[in-house]
Amino acid sequence: MHRRLFDLHPADADSPKQDILRQWSQWQPEQRHALETEHRRKDGTVFPVDISTGVVCIAGKRRILALVSDATDRKRAEAALKESESLHRLLADNSVDMISRHTADGTVLYVSPSCESLTGYTAEELTGKPGQFLLLAEDIERVWNVIHSVPESEDRYTVEHRLPRKDGTIIWVETNGRLVGDAEGRVCEIQCAVRDVTKRKRAEEALRRAHDELEQRVEERTADLSAANAQLRRE
Repeated sequence: MHRRLFDLHPADADSPKQDILRQWSQWQPEQRHALETEHRRKDGTVFPVDISTGVVCIAGKRRILALVSDATDRKRAEAALKESESLHRLLADNSVDMISRHTADGTVLYVSPSCESLTGYTAEELTGKPGQFLLLAEDIERVWNVIHSVPESEDRYTVEHRLPRKDGTIIWVETNGRLVGDAEGRVCEIQCAVRDVTKRKRAEEALRRAHDELEQRVEERTADLSAANAQLRRE
């Protein structure tokens, strides 16, 4: 006890003693202020603290009341969040897939730079646009039906649809989405990874046509053989 506040303040801390004292001298009763700084433990280790202070008058004298709390856990959580956000941005910025975030009604909140190579639009042009802006009109209802039919026990969906590019061309994409809920379980955000699957769809279509043509030839050949057999029996 009977220690002064600055006995706990590291000598090399960012906030100079005189500057803090000057600020305190200008405060008025009933004002509350908060600041972040560092304190030093008895063993010499330094740790971050949050200080909430106020000026009160006791027996006609100004007194400063301070509530000091250890901010180590908060600082670690903030650092972890910042690292996580940086990693997410790194992955999004360098992904071939288009990464996007939308409100529950589909409005674009964020879209990764790869959107330009996929859609022809820049991220600035797409941000704020409604979700159906990147859907072919004939696909809008089907895509929303897929989203709305996601079971409550799940939060992910996959849907293929057509996407109209800025230059007027239409490509096929596969969207892998995730529904993010709030504390009450209501969808508050939709996160998507969108991939161009045009080549795959063309290959599937070519394979389907080849299969149909083969079946048609088999049917025609079967009909020819049946006709030939019938002719032989008549002879």
